[in-house]
Amino acid sequence: MSYRKRPYSNDHTNNYYVPAVKRYKKYSNGSGNNIDNIETQDIWKLLERIRKTKTSADEIIQNSIIFMEVPNSTLIKDTIEFLLKYVSQRKLHYVELKNTNSSNFVVLKDFTLIDSCLVLPIIFGVKDKMWIQPYNKSIAQLSIELHINGTIFVPKNCRWSKDGQVKESLLSSVNFSVLESKVSKLSSFREFNLKLQNGTSLTYFINGINDFISSLKFGKNPNGLQNQFEMVLNRYNSNLKTHLLETSLVGNALFDLARVRNQNEPLIRATKKSIKDYSSRLLSGEFEVVNSSTSTKQVTLHDKPEESNNSRWNNSRMTNGDGKRYSGQSSTIPSVSNGTDPNNRPKFLTQDEIKQHCIGSIKASIDAVKKMPSDTIFKAYIKCPKQVYSDKLHQSLDNIRSKTNCNVVILHISNVHESEKWFKSLNIRKYTSVNEPPSSTIKVASVGGIGEYMIKALEMINKVMNS
Repeated sequence: MSYRKRPYSNDHTNNYYVPAVKRYKKYSNGSGNNIDNIETQDIWKLLERIRKTKTSADEIIQNSIIFMEVPNSTLIKDTIEFLLKYVSQRKLHYVELKNTNSSNFVVLKDFTLIDSCLVLPIIFGVKDKMWIQPYNKSIAQLSIELHINGTIFVPKNCRWSKDGQVKESLLSSVNFSVLESKVSKLSSFREFNLKLQNGTSLTYFINGINDFISSLKFGKNPNGLQNQFEMVLNRYNSNLKTHLLETSLVGNALFDLARVRNQNEPLIRATKKSIKDYSSRLLSGEFEVVNSSTSTKQVTLHDKPEESNNSRWNNSRMTNGDGKRYSGQSSTIPSVSNGTDPNNRPKFLTQDEIKQHCIGSIKASIDAVKKMPSDTIFKAYIKCPKQVYSDKLHQSLDNIRSKTNCNVVILHISNVHESEKWFKSLNIRKYTSVNEPPSSTIKVASVGGIGEYMIKALEMINKVMNS
């Protein structure tokens, strides 16, 4: 029986030579498709990755059209101008509604997979940036803190491969979800909500859009579809405004922001002044104490209490070996060792100040680790607020250990003393001016491993602290 031998990749003597190429490591995202195992917020790297793994990424999807409602904002207009540098003007349109100032819409027509993976995340991300001040002005830079989600509309004749399935389990990845509204707010159009889990990498959103758009089959678009969408959206906004004006509120009360601002500004200024006056009194060491037998009187932290005339204390002074304790001499209010200012007056730290100090200890530890040999095994220590963040760090321990091969342990009160020498060697003042918080408000964790991996572990802990 004759057979043909399989040619080797380095065999140049036949017509079946396949040049050796670099293969990308991939893993499954839960929806059946494989994606690269490196998460990133760089949208350009993600688009290039889609182009390499999807042969039809640059092919125009037949009859494709998507509508997105967007706020009436100069930031949105700047975003569209930015996108027109990469997407053809015949594909991307920005339409301003004539009868309303509250919203406009964007049309993406006859687009490719790459076009949709670029336009949708940037528009959804910029919509969230409008509520964050100050936001990152770089339009294409989408940080992991943004809530990237939004709604798109497609014609009724558009078919989805998931039609007929249980809608709650669509695209099984927990990091990205697609939910179709059972009752679309705009007639003749299907409404889909695309959502990325908070604090999740942009990689999941890009790959989720890739899967979702690939599963849509657009039908033939009737003439004047864009005008139809504009008419339906105008009608919806008009009905919404009419129903709001039918309420018992004063006319235009929900929309006249200038009127609300004029009423609230004097109250806000008065409140700020009161808070400032009260905080200055606290910082000066003065506060009011109510005495049960007398009227309210002013007391300062530097006032000395009156000498006790009780003979019992005088007798104990004579019999007790430690005469200084009950000597009857005047003394001041004892100072607090942790969280005090230079004048020994108590200064109570807020949760944010405690967090800032702990983040400063992490950054200072990173600097200290970088100065040590990268192939040396040693142990570093960091601080973490006991409230909220210690639980977050505990939940992230397995993930940090698996990705860095470092041993991260939250210390008990019995062995926390071993970290004192490390913290004394750090320059925490370089990153924060907050004094050291009381030991009862923080937890101490040790990070042990090889130097180059410890830096990554500390950066992951810093990421948990900033979440």
